[in-house]
Amino acid sequence: MDCCICVNVIDPLFISKLSNCKHFFCQQCSFDLVSKKCLLCNNKHIATLSNANILFAHYERFIHSDDFSTRVYNLNINNKNFNYPSVTSITTIVGYVGFKIYREKRIKEIGIGQYAKESTAITDRGTLVHLVIEKFLKDPKNYDIFCEGLMAGSIVQSMMVYLKEIKSIILQESIVFSHELKIMGQVDCVGYFNKKLSVIDFKTSIKRKTKSTTIAYFHQCAAYAACFEESTGKKIEQLVLIIGIVNENQSQVVIKPFTIKDVDCLKALRRKFFDIFSI
Repeated sequence: MDCCICVNVIDPLFISKLSNCKHFFCQQCSFDLVSKKCLLCNNKHIATLSNANILFAHYERFIHSDDFSTRVYNLNINNKNFNYPSVTSITTIVGYVGFKIYREKRIKEIGIGQYAKESTAITDRGTLVHLVIEKFLKDPKNYDIFCEGLMAGSIVQSMMVYLKEIKSIILQESIVFSHELKIMGQVDCVGYFNKKLSVIDFKTSIKRKTKSTTIAYFHQCAAYAACFEESTGKKIEQLVLIIGIVNENQSQVVIKPFTIKDVDCLKALRRKFFDIFSI
């Protein structure tokens, strides 16, 4: 089965969707799942494919509290609904207390308005860098990494020595989930890095990360690895962080093996999250 937009074959293990007009789309071409409209003819009735076991549709919603905002996916598989929190919502709990202290301190220093602008700039930088990396990995010979601007291009250029080590990409910016852990999220990349099957996550930072400041990142990667293994039966060997440092010519790469201890930590985080939000 081919996607009506990019004509690529739709991987039966992951997302696709169709409307009553029988137009099929792969995951990369169907990000706007909230609108529930066909990308070709604007038909509003989107349904999941019924002739495969794991094909699903999803949408996102947010639950806000005074101190925390969590993303929850509504997942439909073969007409069964599941509500799973996002991977990032769960792993953020690790550093949330420290982040809250930092945020309050920073607001006192520069004011709430300037802090909001600062936070938006950081988010926008990360989003843009992810977009450039995604397009580069899809077409490394022809894509101009500076087409989205000097800032994003410069950061990606500093990451290039590591990006070129990624081979045989299996997933890129793909939704994955685990029924065992009851989580769901979007993995940056699954492929081979230094000849080992890896979950690869792309980050940006204004300074180099230490072991303590990558803990939540590796929890995040481990969650994606657990989701991938549950869906495919393929063993993830390692977790890889490629971190672009603002205004530095050399990026940072941090690698750790994926082990059963990572899964145990995830289960503990998931229980903690459930105790707080009952999701």
